[in-house]
Amino acid sequence: MLDETRVLVVLSGSDQQGETLEARLPLHVNVAWLNAALSVAPVEVGLLIEGQDVFVWGVYPGPAHSGVKTELRLEGTRVVLEAGGARIELADNQIQVKAEEITSRATGEQWLLGGRIRFN
Repeated sequence: MLDETRVLVVLSGSDQQGETLEARLPLHVNVAWLNAALSVAPVEVGLLIEGQDVFVWGVYPGPAHSGVKTELRLEGTRVVLEAGGARIELADNQIQVKAEEITSRATGEQWLLGGRIRFN
């Protein structure tokens, strides 16, 4: 890895095998995961080459990377997770959880804090 936006790629499977190229990383690539995976084994990537510009198109983990775990961080003005009829939305200092049933469990204390808490 060169930095958060660029990586060195070693070509294989072509007549340019062993050649090293500098490639740009797309925003959706988890750089923390890529760094952790590279410490375990090489990671296969798909490249897009346009003239002198080289871009990582996709990242393809191998079996050696199955245990590689890192923090998943999503940043934006709004993040929405939906599955079936359930929905979690984070936006403007708010978290909205909507579902037919919501279960919350804690092995220790469970706190509800806020300026105002309303129950039906």
